[in-house]
Amino acid sequence: MNTLVAWGVRVGGLVGMWIGVAMVFAPLGTLADVIPLFGSIVRFGTGLLALVIASVTSLVVIAVAWFAYRPMLAIGLI
Repeated sequence: MNTLVAWGVRVGGLVGMWIGVAMVFAPLGTLADVIPLFGSIVRFGTGLLALVIASVTSLVVIAVAWFAYRPMLAIGLI
């Protein structure tokens, strides 16, 4: 049960970071809405970029947290 809770927190953190980074990039989509098709394309691109940034950041945070318990696995994640 403890393992499921830990993975739930990790996935929740990733989703939270993704939403946060996407909200930072949201004004770009609004600016691109001058041309309707551009707005959709920019929102898709910024969503993917936000996912990449959130994934990398999540892995780094998880690796830093694991240094105390599993140092070799943490080095592998970084």
